[in-house]
Amino acid sequence: MEVIIKNNVIVKFTLKDDHEDRPVKQFSLIDVNIGYELNNPLAQNINDLIMSGDKVAIMGPNGCGKSTLLKGIVSKVPFLNGKLLKY
Repeated sequence: MEVIIKNNVIVKFTLKDDHEDRPVKQFSLIDVNIGYELNNPLAQNINDLIMSGDKVAIMGPNGCGKSTLLKGIVSKVPFLNGKLLKY
């Protein structure tokens, strides 16, 4: 997967399955809320399907949750609500 962070900087990473050490071919975000305070999410109701080979741009103003979303996808920060399904 490639994610364009800003200024056309491309970050490539491989998302691994939680139970097996194999790359994930696609994942779904279902009704995800992200942030650090339950009553004050940075972003709400995120729904998307991202497949291997997709190029994704995560855009928004400072502090809107772009980095926090990526940290949630790689399990560094728990989601406040919702699910991440890996296939």
